[in-house]
Amino acid sequence: SKTQLSAIGMANNVNKQGFSFREYISFMGGLGSLNSGGGRGDSGLPIANGLGDGFVTTKAGGLNYNVEIGKKVDINSSYFFNSITNDIQQVVNRQTLIEEGGFNTTQVAELINQNKNHRLNSRIESKLDSSQQLITTIAAGWNDGNSTSQSNSSNLSEGNQFISGGDY
Repeated sequence: SKTQLSAIGMANNVNKQGFSFREYISFMGGLGSLNSGGGRGDSGLPIANGLGDGFVTTKAGGLNYNVEIGKKVDINSSYFFNSITNDIQQVVNRQTLIEEGGFNTTQVAELINQNKNHRLNSRIESKLDSSQQLITTIAAGWNDGNSTSQSNSSNLSEGNQFISGGDY
């Protein structure tokens, strides 16, 4: 009755984060637990609001463990993982008209941004006696971001003859 273990997880590709503020607070043990700092640290909520452009895929999961050992020791700990990938694809077709006949330009570009966030928080509260207590708080977080882009373009005459092009 003095132990709590909870898990939460989600994955989607519908341009939504998936967790609301209310769901995250409930998972972490309620607003009172968040305010007291138990196992939560002060590194903020891993909830994204503006997910950006393109096709967005999100993944998130976490574990929360709280235990009261006797009447003197409380341990609160949590781990949370969050990943957001934005895949932005763009195709531009442009026609340039000049006196000499003009040309057509086609440009295809793709940009992929991926961000991963890990958070580990722990709080140990030891009641030494009726007037003293020792609180140990451990918080760690690490982020990993990666961005890749690829683009190519080609210029064709009005008769669809290749003029120039390039890959970037």
